[in-house]
Amino acid sequence: VAALKAAAAQFGTDRRSDGRDAAIFDVAEELPLNAFPGAMAIDAVVVLNPEGPDEWAKSNMYKNGYKKERKFGIAKLSPTEAVCIIPPPPQGSDAVDREEIYKTLEFAGLPPTPGHAMLGLVMTEVAGPLVGA
Repeated sequence: VAALKAAAAQFGTDRRSDGRDAAIFDVAEELPLNAFPGAMAIDAVVVLNPEGPDEWAKSNMYKNGYKKERKFGIAKLSPTEAVCIIPPPPQGSDAVDREEIYKTLEFAGLPPTPGHAMLGLVMTEVAGPLVGA
């Protein structure tokens, strides 16, 4: 909850179709998903459901690959805290070749998530600077 409040204070909010205001995560950097940082502690996982054509386009770009490789985005909340936005976990036969972060989340007990939803991983620095710092 603190990360959502920090994002809303830093980046603002967006009015959703159900009338609520959702925090905006301003992605400052995009990197290949296979370069996901290992020296970070995952504090929370937020399911991000796309709404509207812009969000669906961005979600599909992350999910299906952009210039042949899947990416993740980084929205920095502070020098030591960030939200890393990753595509939905691969489904079906693609799940066999999923990236390491999904194996880590599965091992940590993350329940199944919808195939269309992005995941926001609220992360803090463990060792060394944050990716993109």
